[in-house]
Amino acid sequence: MADDELFQNEMEGVKPLKQDNKNVLLRPAKDQANKALLRDHAEHEKKADVNFLDLENILLVDPGEIIGNKKPGVQNGVYKKLRQGKYPSENHLDLHKTTVKQAQKLVMSFIKDSRKKNHRCIIITHGKGVHSKTPGRIKSHVNHWLQQIPEVLAFHSALAKDGGSGAVYVLLKKTETKKQENRETYNR
Repeated sequence: MADDELFQNEMEGVKPLKQDNKNVLLRPAKDQANKALLRDHAEHEKKADVNFLDLENILLVDPGEIIGNKKPGVQNGVYKKLRQGKYPSENHLDLHKTTVKQAQKLVMSFIKDSRKKNHRCIIITHGKGVHSKTPGRIKSHVNHWLQQIPEVLAFHSALAKDGGSGAVYVLLKKTETKKQENRETYNR
């Protein structure tokens, strides 16, 4: 038997399904009042300063430990220059004598402010916390937070002249303004 004959034998007695030409709405339309309420809620959420940085379940690092991280796509040469402190620092934040909660807010606002000013390399002094109840607490949080922030491309503990293991150099993504300036500068 040929394949066609086998198929025909198997399909004997099968009836085609009837087509239903009705439009099926997956979700009922919302009334105008409900739409307005949802819109207001969405706008309020946009305006609220959402700080997504973790405060709990942070891996503690030793106060003298060198910390650093680079995201995929950051060239090794760029990261090496950052580690060696060869990029000029354009802004500085000192977290000495702050609580973790205060530091969380300060780090987020500092990075946002630095990006608004088109800064690329900044320094955050977190201290070592050697004399605190939990040594390296703020340092551990900063280490964790900088890995979470999408605008941070890389960071590394600073050289001794800039605070050593009590501070980090932070490399931020270019803003659209900086990208456009580079295009204009280097395109001939």
